[in-house]
Amino acid sequence: MAPFNLITGLKKLIFQEIEFVRQGKEGRIILKMNALQDPEMINLLYQASQEGVEIDLIVRGICCLIPNQSYSRNIRITRLVDSFLEHARIWYFGNAGDPLIFLGSPDWMRRNLYRRIEAVTPVYDNGLKKQIVKMLEIQLNDNQKACFVNERLENEFKRDIKGKPIRAQYDFYKYLKTENETFP
Repeated sequence: MAPFNLITGLKKLIFQEIEFVRQGKEGRIILKMNALQDPEMINLLYQASQEGVEIDLIVRGICCLIPNQSYSRNIRITRLVDSFLEHARIWYFGNAGDPLIFLGSPDWMRRNLYRRIEAVTPVYDNGLKKQIVKMLEIQLNDNQKACFVNERLENEFKRDIKGKPIRAQYDFYKYLKTENETFP
């Protein structure tokens, strides 16, 4: 709960991924949010990148983290804007193969983390975890509406004419529809 213990909890999760890398395991973080602006959290992500943690950010709006630098070589930023206005905040921590997934209200902005009451909850249900991970995978593989954010903080379309077209919002809708047709 921000502003009470959220920063402490996020630091613990990020440092845990760093420790996994130090132990020779995979360190993995995927963060989906509307905005990433808080300098302290950005510096923690830079530190994790320098330690070898693989980080994917899906940030729809403002993003103050600069990718493709020596200190951010393991960070990729995807911006995805399409037909549907999304406000999901999803935080995925690889946890050495036993992913921890959190849903909540805050973006990683100073006002959200330090000046507002914001709530985050873990996802425990394995079926829901599977659907959330699938959505993140689809969004990271979008090659029709998604952009990479480059080191100049410019959008570069990810269009891939050779591969299968993936339009995340519509493909995830189809995935959910197919999954739920078999739901009792």
